[in-house]
Amino acid sequence: MQAVQLLTSGDYGSHYLIDDQEQWEEEVRIKEGLGLERFEYNEVPKPEPGAGEVVVSIRACGLNHLDAWAAKAPRFATREKPVIPGADIAGVISEIGKGVTSVKLGQRVMIHPSVICFKCSFCLTGRDNLCQNKTTFGGTRNGGLAEYVLAPEWNVIPLPDSVSIIDAASLPIIYMTVWHMLVTRARVKPGDTVLVNAAGSGVGIAGIQIAKLFHARVIASAGSDAKLGKAKRLGADEVVNYSTQNLQQEVMRVTNNHGVDIVVDSLSGNLAEQSIEALAVGGRFVNCGCTLGNWARINVARMLAKETSILGSVMGTKQELIESLKLVSDGHLKAIVDKVFPLSQTREAVAYVADRKQFGKVMVVPDAHYPPTESYTTL
Repeated sequence: MQAVQLLTSGDYGSHYLIDDQEQWEEEVRIKEGLGLERFEYNEVPKPEPGAGEVVVSIRACGLNHLDAWAAKAPRFATREKPVIPGADIAGVISEIGKGVTSVKLGQRVMIHPSVICFKCSFCLTGRDNLCQNKTTFGGTRNGGLAEYVLAPEWNVIPLPDSVSIIDAASLPIIYMTVWHMLVTRARVKPGDTVLVNAAGSGVGIAGIQIAKLFHARVIASAGSDAKLGKAKRLGADEVVNYSTQNLQQEVMRVTNNHGVDIVVDSLSGNLAEQSIEALAVGGRFVNCGCTLGNWARINVARMLAKETSILGSVMGTKQELIESLKLVSDGHLKAIVDKVFPLSQTREAVAYVADRKQFGKVMVVPDAHYPPTESYTTL
């Protein structure tokens, strides 16, 4: 089968191992560049299912910034062999292993991105996102930038007829992550004011919609007016261009110096610092990523005085993904796709993601199924 392999790559999350800000900037941003040459389009063996496993004929794979990050940091590699990247996967069941009963041949499915152990205390209490023994598609096991992928039965989720395969492949990491951030961790409620940073990213797009679903007021921030215009169309009540405006000052202005109740952040760095300062008394800052660096300074005295909550958030559970899928199927949430590339142009697709010009998910489709025949949602 045809697949894209990432050579001499760092694992998903390898940048979190860097303890020094200057070293982070040197390794991840400057020295290694984008690392596109590490993505190789090759012929590789097609997987075969064992007991309790299925093979999925991939019809779409969504890219994440992690796919570009993994190519940037070879010094922090955790694998000796090449891996097929891509964690957001949807397709059709093509082969079924012994004992599989919950899906059938030809069924349209998406794949939960983490394979868990079912044994640790987190798995046993329904917090599978925190499994300490999990592997991740595209990170520590082969992922979706290929024609076929091998998956445990537990990871395969049937798709309703109302959700296209392209839209489905844009959901897994982003929508369960943001649901976990806003609903489980920050406990959003009607009347809250929510600041959503990086409004054009997958996290931003899901954050705007989920916050509005809970009848919150949404302030969206992004680095371009074009993205902010689309954020308004998606439901944002106020917008801030953090490239030309001071984020903290603008948020305080539009909230009459009250501040926001929740910040949804995937950036960290200076924008996280400004966002924390813009929180109201009792506000919650919830973060799922470190695009701008692993550090942010906090004024601890003000944090204590305002009873600020600083919350980390790691992906989401399978149940949260299923809930997100149902809301998309029912029309309450939208999966937004920016652009679709054929598998043979994965390097171009990764470069497009790294350039940060998209609004929505960037998708990769095997050449045999490109262009896609199913419709998908754009903005």
